[in-house]
Amino acid sequence: MRSRALIAIAGTVVTAALVASAATAFGVSRSNDAEEPTSFALSALGNTFTFQGALDDGGSPANGAYDFRFIMYDDGVGGSQVGPAVTVNDLAVSGGIFTAPLDFGAVFQGDNRWIEVQVRAGASSGSYTTLSPRQAITATPYALYSRNLAFGSSMTGTTTTGLTINQNATAANGIVVNMDNATNGVGLFAMIDSASGTAVGVEGVASSANGAGGSFMTMNTSGTGLRATGNGADSTALQIGNGAIKLTGGTRPAFEWTATAASITGHVTTIDHPLLNDNPNAIVIFSPLWEGVYNNHPTGIYYFNGRWRIFNQDSIAMPTNAKFNILVFDQ
Repeated sequence: MRSRALIAIAGTVVTAALVASAATAFGVSRSNDAEEPTSFALSALGNTFTFQGALDDGGSPANGAYDFRFIMYDDGVGGSQVGPAVTVNDLAVSGGIFTAPLDFGAVFQGDNRWIEVQVRAGASSGSYTTLSPRQAITATPYALYSRNLAFGSSMTGTTTTGLTINQNATAANGIVVNMDNATNGVGLFAMIDSASGTAVGVEGVASSANGAGGSFMTMNTSGTGLRATGNGADSTALQIGNGAIKLTGGTRPAFEWTATAASITGHVTTIDHPLLNDNPNAIVIFSPLWEGVYNNHPTGIYYFNGRWRIFNQDSIAMPTNAKFNILVFDQ
């Protein structure tokens, strides 16, 4: 027997009009009578949504208790099951109409989904009858609106928190912004319009000992991982509070220099470092390192012939293995 149905899903996630056919005694067969509802109220709680439909048994509207099993798939035919199977036992069907709350978990991430419906008489413990075809789930108008928020729309509100993302996976990303073709775009932009107060555009907090409140990097050798810009003569481009500055990496701007015999000429040691070599405009801060051999003479630094050099101002010979802390700023 081939039959036609109007089955609707309503809830926080989806709503759909469905057409199904029955392969055995159980069928889905109801006309779109004027007195039958065509829209359903939406809820905004959790992952549960309402599946409502019409069921015929033996060619007449079903009445009584029936067992239903709902299975979600990622394809209309074949595919893989998504989430757990949801079983609703002894569901009351009246005049052919049934309503079942379904919760498959957080499985709605924007991908297409289909529901397979299986049914048997409530007094039976035998096998289920699978209704065919599977029913495609489509979005409600408000779900379509929320989907469009990712593509140029904006959210406006007056509450304390505009957007909260709770992500509990151990290696998860809360927000990922990919702009593959934006040659001059900004991946994440935060702006505080108020000219007074202490509001912060972007704030990062990490509770773990090895965590980082913010992480920035460039994929290009000439790019900038983090840029801080002040907007006036009295503004502050970068402020560091309640902590030291630690610099890491293969080519670090803060490093330790040891004056070996190969680098010493009299009272001078010549520095060899990629951030300083052939860079006469570098800003170099240095200090003797109180470790091993300490150079306890007044020192200075100068650039000559492609290299920066530390020298003893009293012309006393530079001690072998004397160490210095060096910090480089480029401009």
